[in-house]
Amino acid sequence: METISSLKEIECRTCHQKKPINEFVKDKTCKNDYRDECKQCKEKRNKKYLVKWAEERAKKTIPKGKKCNYCHQIKPISDYTMD
Repeated sequence: METISSLKEIECRTCHQKKPINEFVKDKTCKNDYRDECKQCKEKRNKKYLVKWAEERAKKTIPKGKKCNYCHQIKPISDYTMD
């Protein structure tokens, strides 16, 4: 295993390319003090997640009413507080 001082390149676990060490994020919890995914691949993965999250969020509907626990009638959401 290479020491941190001699480490010049790391292979990205996503794109499997060897890239210079400055293409990776430092992370003291990792075995060689750098993440094993390059910045570009992480950015792509984050963008995909955000698009998927936005699509899922758009599918959700906001309820127009809620059943009261006391009178058991459905009342408008505006009658409730966020306390």
